[in-house]
Amino acid sequence: MSVPRFFAARDAVLTAGARVDLDETERAHVRARRINAGDEVEVLDGRGLVGLGTLRDDRNTVALLDVSRGHCEPAHAVTVLLAMSEPARVEWALEKGTECGAAAFVLYPAARSQPAAMKALATRRDRLRKVVAEAVKQCGRSVVPSLNLFPSLGAAVDGRRDLLLVASPAGENPPSVATRDTALVIGPEGGLTEEEEADLRRRGALAVSLGPRLLRLETAVVAGLVHLVKS
Repeated sequence: MSVPRFFAARDAVLTAGARVDLDETERAHVRARRINAGDEVEVLDGRGLVGLGTLRDDRNTVALLDVSRGHCEPAHAVTVLLAMSEPARVEWALEKGTECGAAAFVLYPAARSQPAAMKALATRRDRLRKVVAEAVKQCGRSVVPSLNLFPSLGAAVDGRRDLLLVASPAGENPPSVATRDTALVIGPEGGLTEEEEADLRRRGALAVSLGPRLLRLETAVVAGLVHLVKS
């Protein structure tokens, strides 16, 4: 059975021998899961450090025995630029994308994004970040991917210095693994418009195919990351 994992309080410093407070929300999880004082747990700072320790009598703090870095993180960062879509599909994509090793997520309104979906997502940032954080705990990672919302696709790609790829049925086969930091653009249901794809090409984007079948937005996230991310 795996060791339960919890996030430390935001200002906690993870060092061997230290006693660190758990995040306030995580304290409720400890009680809900009936974890007892003296039980072994892992504590994450969300930035790469993972501490192994035992839960103290108050069940709010952990005595750290050992601290390590970089659990299950890929060598190169892959950012997913994801078109805004139905919140349930976006949440699924964020959860599974985190499990597949995405380093960051950028949500943007595409020309074919539905206004109702865009409005709903704008009010759910905290919920979306919670989905990502919970996926980190579940899958054994140590870094919580960032999540940002941009006002346009152009704003989302402006100034990026990583390799820019865009999922397109007419594209070439993607690299078998990212050999440098990479951004992968995933369009909405119905795909990107010709104008959006042309603008991305002007910005140096390379079109890549994710296979012969037409994939839904959330499936495309998983398929793209499986190609690009190797731990």
